[in-house]
Amino acid sequence: MKRKIGMIVVLILVVFVILYQIPQPSNDRDWTIDQQQIPRVKLEGDRVSIENVRDFQYRSPTDYERRFVTRQFSLSKVRTVDFVLSQFAEWRGMAHAFLTFGYEVEGSSTLEYLAISVEIRKEKGEEYSPVWGLFKQYELAYVIATETDVIQLRTHHRQEPIYLYPIQVEEHYVQQLLKSMLQQTHQLEDTPEFYHTVNNSCMSNIAKHVNLIQPDLVPFGMGTVFPGFADDIALERNLLSTDVEDIELVREHYRINERALEDMDGQSFSQRIRME
Repeated sequence: MKRKIGMIVVLILVVFVILYQIPQPSNDRDWTIDQQQIPRVKLEGDRVSIENVRDFQYRSPTDYERRFVTRQFSLSKVRTVDFVLSQFAEWRGMAHAFLTFGYEVEGSSTLEYLAISVEIRKEKGEEYSPVWGLFKQYELAYVIATETDVIQLRTHHRQEPIYLYPIQVEEHYVQQLLKSMLQQTHQLEDTPEFYHTVNNSCMSNIAKHVNLIQPDLVPFGMGTVFPGFADDIALERNLLSTDVEDIELVREHYRINERALEDMDGQSFSQRIRME
């Protein structure tokens, strides 16, 4: 009897593995209107050109003016990287992580910012589920957007706690990190991939790109599976400019919601959220 039960279990597992291999990722589906266009990246030496940079103006999470812009700059002019966490549930671990890069505008020392957010690419009628994300239900998307898009969506309309951490790292590492993420974005234009909640998600992709530049800097674990704990890793690895060791105090310092909602004359949104 035990042998028969064992054989049935093995058979179920074999069928599951076979079925899991059947779906193939595609760029040709009935996408939601906000994800019909994907970024188009051109890398020519030091020069970067990105079409379809998302720059939506939101009236609510589902009501917005749909706008895309083109950004062009030199990789050698990239100066900063910030790590952003957006907590979308009461439990701290349920959060979305993304990066935003600051680069000098040509002929100026002023920084413009470009966010890269690894997400699911939703079809019409789909909603995100971390459980369904384990079973090849979503394609992977590298959303490239302005900060007024990805951050204001969360601070102004979803009203999620947002933490923006300036990362202490040499500029050439920042430039290599951005280049790696842009190369992956370009690859997805022709070679789509499935999202996976554990190993092909927002934080696991950030960890992958960081570890390509600095091997083993971001270990696989709680902070990569549950991004809300990823700032613990940044603090432990001395990537944050602080002597404070209590993560809750660090989070309180780097929470930007109040500054994001303020209206300061003469201050751009990106300047405002970075004011100490």
